Amino acid sequence: MYQDNPSDHPRVTTPVSAPTMDPQLLQNMLVALTNLQMQMSNRVESPPRDPKFPDVPVFNGNKAQYAVFLAQLKNFFSLQPRTYETDARKIGYVISRLAGSAADWSVTILENEENEDNYLILNDWNAFLKAFSKFSDPFARRNATDRLLALTQSKTQSVLTYWTQFSELLYRSDIGYDSARPLFEKGLKYEIRNRLIDKDLPDDLDSYVSAVVDLDNRLYRLQKDQKSSFSYAPYSAGGSGVAPMEIGALNHQVDSKERWDEIRKMDPEERRRVCILENRCHYCKRCSELPF
Repeated sequence: MYQDNPSDHPRVTTPVSAPTMDPQLLQNMLVALTNLQMQMSNRVESPPRDPKFPDVPVFNGNKAQYAVFLAQLKNFFSLQPRTYETDARKIGYVISRLAGSAADWSVTILENEENEDNYLILNDWNAFLKAFSKFSDPFARRNATDRLLALTQSKTQSVLTYWTQFSELLYRSDIGYDSARPLFEKGLKYEIRNRLIDKDLPDDLDSYVSAVVDLDNRLYRLQKDQKSSFSYAPYSAGGSGVAPMEIGALNHQVDSKERWDEIRKMDPEERRRVCILENRCHYCKRCSELPF
């Protein structure tokens, strides 16, 4: 009996269909992907924001406060350059800090903004400053110059404190910054100027002041450390006030009672500095104790 051989017949295969996707869903995914790509390509990082600082005190038109007000504004704007990057923003802020006669002046400008001059004042920083200078003291620079020419470092004052006073007056005076070094040096107290005779110091004012302040600080620390090398010798009104075996102490006699009275009236920091500078530690081991 004949039987069919399976290999003699061709194999019939059933085709497998590919998975199908909803056309609308596919379209939505393509749109979403396109939008995401556009957002990524157009994405711009926002610049960092300026830190927030306290507002400048209100200016009421007092001529004596004009220079201080402008200096405060300059510092305020320099600390927030992004916030006040345009002239209009600066001018708007200044107007918001005005009161009294100064506010009355700004109202007149704002109410007549269509005027060409007023429009320029409200949109150009230099034009605004020129108009605002009506509140300046016409004698302020001359007074500051006179005070600067007469300024000297007191005997108990540090160089840094002297420089702070000097620079404040210099900013408001008619004396140029580049020509101020001889004047600053002239006002230094004798002890400091004497130490500077053989020093090779820079020519520009900032570097010169930095070097002198550093010298003053080192001198102060050195003299402060020296007090530990002296022994205590109580002052005696009837004698020299110096212990017989105190090495080198005879070269530092106590001044008059009046001078000690002056020192007693100083605050502790000034009294300590004077005692060190005038070599009074021979007679007073502790700065809080004086002979009288």
